[in-house]
Amino acid sequence: ALVGFDNSHTFLVNARSAWSGFPGAPTTYTFMYNGPVGDKLGLGGSVLSETIGSQHVSRIQGMYSFRFKLQSAQIGLGLTTEFLRRRVNNDVLSNPLVDPGDQTLEGAVDGQQVFSSSFGAHILFDQKVFISLVLPTAIRARLDEIPLDDPTLENGAGTQYFIFQLGANLDLPNQNFKLVPSLAIRRVRDVPFQVDLNVQGRFLDDKLVAGLTYRPNSKGSMAFLLGTRYNNFNLFYTYDVSFGP
Repeated sequence: ALVGFDNSHTFLVNARSAWSGFPGAPTTYTFMYNGPVGDKLGLGGSVLSETIGSQHVSRIQGMYSFRFKLQSAQIGLGLTTEFLRRRVNNDVLSNPLVDPGDQTLEGAVDGQQVFSSSFGAHILFDQKVFISLVLPTAIRARLDEIPLDDPTLENGAGTQYFIFQLGANLDLPNQNFKLVPSLAIRRVRDVPFQVDLNVQGRFLDDKLVAGLTYRPNSKGSMAFLLGTRYNNFNLFYTYDVSFGP
């Protein structure tokens, strides 16, 4: 829904290393582009590559949006189509802990393949208050032949998952300072329920950006953000800290 929302072309490159120092720790790389097409439409795409232990994930997304204004509200409606392939290394089959003839694991070596679509809406009121709602993997279809315990949970349409966000852009021009508090609530497939309490400060015409996220569930965790803007380039660094065992 945010594709082309501010009438600018955006290129994004993201690299993430999670649980650094642990064997098989996840590494993720994302490449994304999106931008406006005329006054009403937006198009974009992204490619993701992730490695977690012996598992490799590849994802390709196409993103489409329709944008319009309704009085003081700017509205974007979005659709994302996605193809995901998840596979494990062949050497997993030679692991002595693996049962010979495990059809699920043998199928995972060939690769799990999933096609899905997500829907979302983003509304910006009076250039200040914003609200978003996403239905991730609202339509999902498995394209592989890996045996499943319950196929009804893996295919078809569903609205049991969602991402909700509410926030505001508070501009303090006399102090050359912007404050962006927000709340995000997520219930996503295969991920614990999560609440994010966020606050971001932008100083000196975005030459300094600082952010803080607190997640009260799952024993609690925090994320810190530092960034800067130079001409058309934005550079950000984030670091996560978990308080759980």
